[in-house]
Amino acid sequence: MRKITYANWQIINGNCIDVLKNDWPKERKVDLVFADPPFGINFGTNNGYYNRDKNNVVGKYREVKQEDYQSFSAAWLEQAYRILKDNGLLWTVSGWTNNHITRTEALHLGFNLVNEVIWKHNFATWNPSKFISTHYVLSLYAKNPNNYYFNPTCRFPIVKGKGKNKENYADRLSVWEIPKEYRRGKEKTPNMLPYALVTKMLQYTTKKDFIILDLFLGSGIVGIAAYDLDCKYIGIELDEKIFRFARKFLSANTWSREDKQAYLDFLEYFVVSNEFEDCISID
Repeated sequence: MRKITYANWQIINGNCIDVLKNDWPKERKVDLVFADPPFGINFGTNNGYYNRDKNNVVGKYREVKQEDYQSFSAAWLEQAYRILKDNGLLWTVSGWTNNHITRTEALHLGFNLVNEVIWKHNFATWNPSKFISTHYVLSLYAKNPNNYYFNPTCRFPIVKGKGKNKENYADRLSVWEIPKEYRRGKEKTPNMLPYALVTKMLQYTTKKDFIILDLFLGSGIVGIAAYDLDCKYIGIELDEKIFRFARKFLSANTWSREDKQAYLDFLEYFVVSNEFEDCISID
């Protein structure tokens, strides 16, 4: 296992289930778990089908077989429940295909479903034999349905008076239409959520200094949103190439020039002295 730690964020290269089982400090609890796990639909196996240049796609999307999806979901959800604070929250991102499995396992473990949000995006794949899917399911769970953090005025105030709350009302409707961000001609991970989407999810459910654990790090976009909201962030990623991409993406979007130079000096010192080589790497 390798990890990179800086300021308010840490990223870990490893299997999230194994990391939480074997290497997670027993006393460490988090305020919110963010999970965008594999969907179990062979996503990312064909870059051409998704109109991608494979030369720009970093790493490998680690899919889960349909027959293993229930046990996989139960395993990571069990660990998420264990390390969440008693008033903690869980966000899951899912396609409609296997969302019922994730929900069943979450409820079985003791999570309480607070909300289900439909994210309508601007991407869909043609299918002549059924309706064309153009949405993901965002599910918000609480360990304690009577004690969790939610800020209804984080984006728009609640104003007294009939017809005065149009902006707040509209923003909190359970269908969100937020376009995906395309990185044409640039390096990208197999799947990256939009910054605007992740930020909105976290604005309503976190506050300054909350600890956010991202079980499936991917590009690191959740870490960037967490940084911008003054939260502490921990991300875990299985694929080494995606882990390296996330490190670069995070550092490019969260560090000042002085921060970057200080960190490079720090790395150079320890590489020269052969210390901490188990947790620090340079590309």
